[in-house]
Amino acid sequence: MGKDSLKRILICGAGRMGKEVEEEALRQGVKYSFLSEDMLCGCDDLMEENLGEKCDGIIDFSHPSFTKKLADFAVKNSLPLVVCTTGQSEEDIKVLYEAALKTPVALIANAAEGMNFAYKLVEQTAEKFKEAEAEIFEVHHSGKADSPSGTAKEIAFLIKNARKNGEIRYAREDKRQPNEIGICSERKGNYIGKHSVSFCFGDEEITITHEAFSRSAFAKGAMVALLRLSRLPAGKLYGKEIYDEVY
Repeated sequence: MGKDSLKRILICGAGRMGKEVEEEALRQGVKYSFLSEDMLCGCDDLMEENLGEKCDGIIDFSHPSFTKKLADFAVKNSLPLVVCTTGQSEEDIKVLYEAALKTPVALIANAAEGMNFAYKLVEQTAEKFKEAEAEIFEVHHSGKADSPSGTAKEIAFLIKNARKNGEIRYAREDKRQPNEIGICSERKGNYIGKHSVSFCFGDEEITITHEAFSRSAFAKGAMVALLRLSRLPAGKLYGKEIYDEVY
């Protein structure tokens, strides 16, 4: 039998997202320890001290530069690790794959539950309407560091995989090419995160949209992901499929 609930977790957070996970843990009555980025920059002994008693796993909303340290820490302490940061290098991804062979690890591009359900709709639509022109639009706040978003890239890969072809274009400078999967990014205001996927074919268009109005959506989804991951074995790097039980 798997766990019915989380009892204690380790939160690795940057700014507002770390605080959101803390508040969600409090709402759910889950005990937690917290590692700030300053703590993560410190020695491993400091991390061990903040681990405290045995916990159910780690939720990471810090920075991709800490991926290797957290993966090594998770393996050393046999802890499930949910990585919710994006922008990792190929080497970082390799580290996560290797760690996943020893302890359960999930790399989540967008932890919001609704977005992970929307992924399924995107896959089904892309497979059903293979000839449709696919365009992805994403909007985030002015201070977001990366562009396009990890979620937008994930959507593009889902479409490409569903169709077994397609060229992903992050910035268009000329006319649309056959089988192109376009991504348009906007950075403005205080948008938490909005993603739309448009499939245009003939005289019709299908648009799938997800918007997070609060960062708490990602915190709640990360807690769901860790609970699910804690029930799964090591052996592969998990992704959005860990939400399948929810739906």
